[in-house]
Amino acid sequence: MNVLALNTDKKPSAFEYINVFLLLCLSGIPFFDGNMGLLVLVFTLNLGIFIWRKEKVDNGFITFMVFLVLLTSAQILWLSDGSLVTFAGMFLRTGTAYLVLKNCSDFISTFLNILFYLSIAGLFFYAFFIMFPSIENMLFEKKHIWDNPEKYYQDKNLVIYTIHRENFYGIEPLGLFGLPRNSGPFWEPGANGGYLVLGIATEMLLFRKMSRRAWVFMAALFTTFSTTAYLAVGVFFVLYYLLVDNNAKRLVIILPLLAIVVWISFFSLDFLSAKIFHQLKEFNEGNVYGSQSENDTRIGSASLDFKDLQRSPVFGTGSSDETRWGPDEKLFMRTNGITDFLVRMGIAGFIISIIFMFNACKKLFRKLENPKAGASAFVLSFTIIFVSLGETFFVGIFFWTFFFIHYNKLVFEPETEPG
Repeated sequence: MNVLALNTDKKPSAFEYINVFLLLCLSGIPFFDGNMGLLVLVFTLNLGIFIWRKEKVDNGFITFMVFLVLLTSAQILWLSDGSLVTFAGMFLRTGTAYLVLKNCSDFISTFLNILFYLSIAGLFFYAFFIMFPSIENMLFEKKHIWDNPEKYYQDKNLVIYTIHRENFYGIEPLGLFGLPRNSGPFWEPGANGGYLVLGIATEMLLFRKMSRRAWVFMAALFTTFSTTAYLAVGVFFVLYYLLVDNNAKRLVIILPLLAIVVWISFFSLDFLSAKIFHQLKEFNEGNVYGSQSENDTRIGSASLDFKDLQRSPVFGTGSSDETRWGPDEKLFMRTNGITDFLVRMGIAGFIISIIFMFNACKKLFRKLENPKAGASAFVLSFTIIFVSLGETFFVGIFFWTFFFIHYNKLVFEPETEPG
């Protein structure tokens, strides 16, 4: 088994940690939500560094940007509408994802280390506010200058941790044993769960072992009480042991254990089984968004997204508010990230984007001389798609790096090799 270890001769610099953290800030930390000034700053800074280092623009990135230009042009012609500012913003976000990736000596390990420390901080604050709920209430009772005016009664973001209260829209705000849910630094517990699942998947696929980071990610994931994240990590491990680390002796032990854990969890934890059955019941009875408070579900979102897709099935609607939303649906929050991405990109754009991501992941694992590069790429791509069923991750920037992830400068190497 090809186990990888970090090459300690060249570790990511402090700037690289700040750079990747800023990318995460622009991808779901409420304190920086919608901060166009920060986006322009990060893009400009990274473009300057890219030019100063005399880096070469990769042909794959040029191909992807040409694809976006053609897709955007088709959307404008098909819909006879659209905002050039919105489309420019999409290209700016895509360019930022690529430039941050290129300017980092080891983007993947930098991300995993940042997520590791954020997870530790999240577990600390989560436990602290459980033990001292009066402090949490005090933070909510007093408005601060850093509060997002639109989410004042829902979020209190401390940059590295978000206190999230889902006390409206009919959503159950608590998890197992009536405990609150851990949002980490992101906008809600489900988003935190998605990033943690991505961390676990990347850690396992690259290093092939349950490392200290992976165990911390698992502990933090447990406290999110996120249905989608729990299902995603279960599916990941099944695929991982079936397709990647498929040692026959290990499979005989691990797969039955996984099946038992998933079965007991699903039928014993109310927030898993009851939530899923409730969403299916609401969908089957046709109670999809009579008003937002009645049914804010992933299945309901997917149903509306497929209706939106009919307006522009091949090329999609794009990201502009003028084209993305139907005339009567703009007020309804969409929470199914993968169907939202399908509507924005269209069937053609969606398929091409997924192929881009799979090929990028496959080339990454080939660089690592992984004998199961194709299987590893499939598992990672499928995991990204699965977690996106629960959150609109592709509206942010970070997940777009996986379209170019093979351009990551790697500084880890097989443990069996000298040096």
